[in-house]
Amino acid sequence: MLYLDRRDAGRRLAGHLRAFRGPDIVVVGLAGGGAAVASAVAAELHVALDVTVVHQLRTPEWSEPAFGAIAERGVRIVDGNRARILRTDASELSRIERRERDALRRRVEHLRSARPRLELAGRTVVIVDEALAVAALTRAACRAAYSRGAIRVVVAAPVGTEAAMAEMTGDADKVVCSHTSDRITHVGEFYQDYAPVDDEHVCELLRGESEPARESAAVPAVR
Repeated sequence: MLYLDRRDAGRRLAGHLRAFRGPDIVVVGLAGGGAAVASAVAAELHVALDVTVVHQLRTPEWSEPAFGAIAERGVRIVDGNRARILRTDASELSRIERRERDALRRRVEHLRSARPRLELAGRTVVIVDEALAVAALTRAACRAAYSRGAIRVVVAAPVGTEAAMAEMTGDADKVVCSHTSDRITHVGEFYQDYAPVDDEHVCELLRGESEPARESAAVPAVR
């Protein structure tokens, strides 16, 4: 165990991100546990907070490892090697993606009912997750940020594997991990309190109703 909870992890991660401050910085957490870590990072750095939704692509009979990930703005990443070894035909893989697209769209609509997304064009985006164990998720988040006009994307996590960090080459301009591990079997082993973070909690973070509070004054919002 490295961290008391996600808030503790975010505060400590922020110590490695002191260079990323100012009105041109947006911290974007992956909806779920990543949003809770990102909220603490944004509060420590006194910058704006937003979230992004990313879903892994898995087959029912072989849920691990995922064969890809999707994000907002139609972003899709597929691990060709993993997809080829699946005992699933192309039509079934397409059906899985369509199902996840529908689920992702519904989550985005729900979260944006709490607060419109922030403008990323011309800004540096720090994408935060609770752990960098599966590169496809954060790679998809990076591409979604660039599709919205971000000029620089930094990936940050309280813990990550060297392998996942290496896979970020070409998608992130910089990767920051407070702690590196050879292998991450279960993210919860790094947290004393690893309670689930549901979308209602993420909505509270976006509205500033849950600690830690975020600073969002004078930050433009777009729908």
